[in-house]
Amino acid sequence: MKKIFLIMLIFAAASAGMVWYGIHSQIIIITLPAYAEYGIQQTDKKTISFYRYHNEQKIEEKTTLLWSQDLQDNIAAVTSAWLATAQEEDLVQKNNKVDIVAVTSQEHEAFISFSHTLFDSQMPLLQKWLLIESLILTLRKIFPDLQTLHLLVQGNIFADEHIDCSQSIPLVSFMQTYTASKTHKKNNGEKLTVVIHPHGDKQTTGRIIRCEFERNYMRQLAQELKNILEKNKQVTVLITHEIGQSATQEDNAMLANRLPADLYIDLQAYESKKMLPELSCYFQLYNPLTDFWQKRDTGLALTPLHAAYLKNITQSCAFGLSIVENLKKNGANHFFINPLRGIPLTSLVGISVPSITIECGFQNIDQIKQVAQRLADGLLDAFF
Repeated sequence: MKKIFLIMLIFAAASAGMVWYGIHSQIIIITLPAYAEYGIQQTDKKTISFYRYHNEQKIEEKTTLLWSQDLQDNIAAVTSAWLATAQEEDLVQKNNKVDIVAVTSQEHEAFISFSHTLFDSQMPLLQKWLLIESLILTLRKIFPDLQTLHLLVQGNIFADEHIDCSQSIPLVSFMQTYTASKTHKKNNGEKLTVVIHPHGDKQTTGRIIRCEFERNYMRQLAQELKNILEKNKQVTVLITHEIGQSATQEDNAMLANRLPADLYIDLQAYESKKMLPELSCYFQLYNPLTDFWQKRDTGLALTPLHAAYLKNITQSCAFGLSIVENLKKNGANHFFINPLRGIPLTSLVGISVPSITIECGFQNIDQIKQVAQRLADGLLDAFF
């Protein structure tokens, strides 16, 4: 009996020793529930308004959500509801969801990370931006203290071929109306240099238009524009790259800025279901409230890449307005013409000379010559 008791005592002592060693060396970790530290978070129901766009018209809808005391949870709930509506409209792929939401300590800046990109690759610029615009308006209405928004995909920068989401987005509307201002007119004999970047190159095919690549359409449009514009002996047109070549955004910016060009034009296209070509003109804008207030430094200075456009933002806006007004005046029966918009554009990053993006909606490639002639007339009218 004593022998059995001794064996059991040795076994118990050895077990206790192993448990103590495990806890001491953190092989075994014991965590107790902190009932006293954390209580059950209180939630309520709240009816909120959120926005979406249909045919460029803003539509307000209401829904009821569970509302908590945590700002991050509320932003996530609102964004998820907005995303569900966009998915019902087939604007965003069905498997997309809100992954992470974070806010800064002062609760003025929000970071929202999605599981997938928000944009379909075939979307025109306006449709892409209206999707972001609807989210901006929704968050601004519900969270008035929020000032800026960062969009992420799987925790990384939201990289898009057309819309630049690498910078913070202020929670203000970008759908503003711009008034005409004077462009810099050329005198007789004064030379005009225009740099044209047709979207797509050796590595980037762009969107699909009637079973053809966007780069084919834009190469032909750029060449047509060059031929028409250079009939005026004062005009020199440079195309950023030849067929089969690659052109990075840094290369394009370096070419335009070093010349310096009088105007940089980025050409883009998408497939339109409308019978007539659709034309939209854009200029670079990151903050509608402050960008036009920025002091332009005319001396030697180091300018951040994403602030280069500020040097000539007024002229960029003026050229865009001049082209749109000329198209409305002389081509209203031949085109659908959208108002000038200022939005963050990937294709204009780093460009410090006056710059615009012209996006064309085509049904077929036969419409290119007609568009080229009208655009050339608008450009020449802006300068001469």
